[in-house]
Amino acid sequence: VAWRPDNAPKWSTLVLLALMGTAVTVATNPGFMARISQKGLDFACIQGVAVLQKALEDIHIPNFSGIFKVKHLGKGQYNFYSITVDRFQLPRPQVKLQPNNGLQMSIHNASIRISGKWKAKKNFLKAGGMFGLNIEGVSISAELKLGRKPSTGYITVTCSRCINHIDSVHLRISGSKLGWLIRLFHNKIESSLRNIIHNKICKIVTKSVSSKLQPYVQTLPVTAKVDAVAGIDYHLVAPVTVTEEGVDGQMKGEFFSLAERSPPPFSPPAMAFPSNRSSMVYLGVSDYYFNTAGRVYLQAGVLNMDVRDHMMPSRSKFRLTTKFLGTFLPERTNASLEVGTKSNRLIGELKLDSRLLLELKHSDIGTFRVQLLQKFMDYLVPTVVLPKVNERLLRGVPLPLPAGAYLYNMVIQSYQDFLLLGADVHRD
Repeated sequence: VAWRPDNAPKWSTLVLLALMGTAVTVATNPGFMARISQKGLDFACIQGVAVLQKALEDIHIPNFSGIFKVKHLGKGQYNFYSITVDRFQLPRPQVKLQPNNGLQMSIHNASIRISGKWKAKKNFLKAGGMFGLNIEGVSISAELKLGRKPSTGYITVTCSRCINHIDSVHLRISGSKLGWLIRLFHNKIESSLRNIIHNKICKIVTKSVSSKLQPYVQTLPVTAKVDAVAGIDYHLVAPVTVTEEGVDGQMKGEFFSLAERSPPPFSPPAMAFPSNRSSMVYLGVSDYYFNTAGRVYLQAGVLNMDVRDHMMPSRSKFRLTTKFLGTFLPERTNASLEVGTKSNRLIGELKLDSRLLLELKHSDIGTFRVQLLQKFMDYLVPTVVLPKVNERLLRGVPLPLPAGAYLYNMVIQSYQDFLLLGADVHRD
């Protein structure tokens, strides 16, 4: 921080300098990690099955017709039409972690209720009415494969395998005294409807994954703009992995300048997540994440604050005049940064745990009373500098969350070289 005779009314105070390494190395570790625990997967599965249930209820069942034979009476024709799915009841789903493979979603004892119209004709005899079909004991098992698209860094999810089974089908005919004709061959009708439903279930599951789940997963930001100065790189640096603890995603976690991007001269530290399953998601925020932020804002000059005399509180006994001339360098202060979340943003508040101590290093104008400047800084930092810094920190930075997802019940733990944020998730 310097004062010179030609800029005494306008001087700059360096507020915050992030600690940066000096060795130029290739970044091999992620700067940001995310883990979805079993608890989080259970929540996500419930949300996903609600979408799947809507898709299954929209199953289109085509009209079908056939010929029946009655002993001594000969052949007749039947037609089933205007068929709709009234209800596709899906019980609570289960999702299992398959380490190094993917996820398995299973649903047991689902039921389907179908209704429609029927008509039959035998010579001059005609009959028609309504029918209902109850399908019980439906089970669905789908395997989901997680991956990464190298060209974009997006997560990919595909349905690699799907099977389903139906235990029983029961047909009810109403509306005509001649319904007994249909009941004579109801087994054939039940079998036809069973095959139609059986063939459609897995097609709908696979389509829902590709048309609903995959686009939603891709709302996870690969890059996020923070402000006019910086953005954050959240693209995957490695394929998504599935372990016994959950689904892990390793992200770049690096702030970059929107004006000119250049690699930082330091690398991310290794992060080892502890075994913890009480929260839905865990976010590992390494020192690298904060250090790259400090580097970008420092190079952009944002961490320089111009303090003018008119910015001083009117009640202040300190005034910025030419008597404050000289050159000094601040040393040895303890600061703490309290971190939290607000909606889907990471916010912070900077606090100084001790006084900002000043020491005169050089003066071109002779002796200089550092004690006087020390008193001034003791007043300036908490009343002017910190409020300005915290105003920016409280705006926060966007976290890599999918659209409509927000964090609550936040728990923060500090580990060597990274912070671990555990939280539950809710959706709009």
